[in-house]
This record gives sequence, structure tokens and C-alpha cells, in this order.
Amino acid sequence: MSGRLQKSASALAVLLFLSVVGPYLFLWFETTTSFRQLLIPTAFGDDDDDDDEDDADGSSKTIYVTEYQERQVSRIVVVTPPEYRTDSDGDGLVDAIDPEPRRRQQEYFTDTDGDSVADAFDMHHDEDDFLYDEAGTDTDGNGIIDSYEGL
Repeated sequence: MSGRLQKSASALAVLLFLSVVGPYLFLWFETTTSFRQLLIPTAFGDDDDDDDEDDADGSSKTIYVTEYQERQVSRIVVVTPPEYRTDSDGDGLVDAIDPEPRRRQQEYFTDTDGDSVADAFDMHHDEDDFLYDEAGTDTDGNGIIDSYEGL
């Protein structure tokens, strides 16, 4: 009777072990790729040989399927005012940020005649502006010295 009890106890232990660990082993075997590679060809037969024969005969064909879908595409249009697109004086600054759009900004930093007055402020080009007396000048060009015009 003790031998029969031992057999049933060992069978009960195996059943208990399989009921606890069995689902985990099944999931592990199912997700393991090497197990799948071993199981599928041996259990279900290797179908690769049939494919190789079809390829050798030239009877296999490749079919390409093209699928078109309609999608709505949003288009963003940015309207830029014209003063941000034009540069009237050609100095590299657009008219919107140029302090004086009609005068090149380089004229404030260059002195082409060498009289120590920047070209933007130079009233007498190629002459020394400091030699002119303000009282003896004719700025409007009417032939009358400016100091006598106010009389």
C-alpha cells in the first residue's frame, strides 16, 4: 500500500508542478523564436522545398499592390508686407528695419574724400568742410549768401 501511496503522491506532485509552472513554460516556449524554428518544420513539415521547386520552374510571380489614399494636407501661407521684401537703397537692410531707406547705411561710416566728415553728413564732397565758414555759404544755391538772405 505504501508503494501505491508513493506513486500517487509523486503523480500528484508532478500534476501540482505542471499546474503551477506549466502556463509559464508554455508562454516561454511560444515566444522563443528558436523553439518555433525547431517545432514548425518538424511538426508540420518543411514547405521550403516546394517553394524552391516553383522558383526553379519560373512559375512563381511577384505581385505588387499599390494603394492610394486621399489625405487632407494643410497649407500655411505667410503674407509678408512689401517693406519686408524690398531694399530701396541696396545696403542689405530691408526697408522695414532700415532707419533711412533712401540712404545707404555705409555712408555713415565711410569718408571717401578724407576730410574727416562721414559721407552721409558731407555737404562739400572732395573739399574740406571745416574750411567753409557757415556765415559765408549758399546752401540753397540761389546765389545769395545765407547770412545776407535773412536781412
